[in-house]
Amino acid sequence: MLVTGPTGAGKTSTLYGALNRLNDSARKIITVEDPVEYRLTGVNQVQVRPKAGLTFASGLRSMLRCDPDVIMVGEIRDAETAQIAVEAALTGHLVLATLHTNDAAAAVVRLTEMGIEPFLLATGLSGVLSQRLARRLCLECRQPVEVPRAAVTDLLRLSGEGGGGDLVRIHRGRGCPRCNGSGYRGRFALAEVMTSSDAIERLIIGRASATEIRAQAVEEGMRTIAQEGVASVLDGRTSLEELGRIVR
Repeated sequence: MLVTGPTGAGKTSTLYGALNRLNDSARKIITVEDPVEYRLTGVNQVQVRPKAGLTFASGLRSMLRCDPDVIMVGEIRDAETAQIAVEAALTGHLVLATLHTNDAAAAVVRLTEMGIEPFLLATGLSGVLSQRLARRLCLECRQPVEVPRAAVTDLLRLSGEGGGGDLVRIHRGRGCPRCNGSGYRGRFALAEVMTSSDAIERLIIGRASATEIRAQAVEEGMRTIAQEGVASVLDGRTSLEELGRIVR
């Protein structure tokens, strides 16, 4: 299972949340990270040290000799690490890892470009989660505003939401002492989850483009980050301006 997104999108925090859910005495969990950002009780965490020869790839190889149930790779940066991670997934281990791509479908193309054979990737990949962090509107000072439908037509087309009429109701933060005048307080994740299916596996084996894979995932029910973002704007969780900053 891959978690993708740009730097600062909360990928590592999402993986730590997953490890917390999986962490119990019946599972052996080992991680290799750079750096180890949180210490988790009951999880064997390894910090990479390239100068000492301990890289992601060598650490991952050593992990497999310990017969873990769950492996977490802080980041897949090179072809060797990607190859070992895929082979570990194919031999019955649950492998969690991050990868730098803009969306879920692009992760497949990125791994094949690294040299991973498509038939191995199609078999070993369970799913890809791509995410961004959006600032949450301050609940103390947010206020409803109505904007012309023409101003948000493209966004509404992405989600298929918004109802009828010439105006669309959204929210903006006015700014108050609770949010230090910013209009925002806290953050939340906007995510899209692409799960593997027979059709997507065939596309991966056929070296399809990210656009083709994304279209198939959407046809099978995947909601994109843009769609989740529009729904969040219409629900009053974030602003139109914040969504425009995240989704380009």
